[in-house]
Amino acid sequence: MKSSPPSLQDLIERAGRRYAASIGEEYIEDPFRRMREAPHQGGYAHITPEEWAAYDQAMADWQARRREVK
Repeated sequence: MKSSPPSLQDLIERAGRRYAASIGEEYIEDPFRRMREAPHQGGYAHITPEEWAAYDQAMADWQARRREVK
């Protein structure tokens, strides 16, 4: 059974949603509208070190499982 790698896009979106909520804004779903109207909601800059560590560990685990299958 093939598994998917952890999603960086999901991590970025969660961080953007969390940041928008923390500043009292509604998260803009449409990425094109968000770029025009609320570029500060971009989540990449708001990913915490703990989230990066968890993502890196999940990616390492996924890569190890993928190597085992071959």
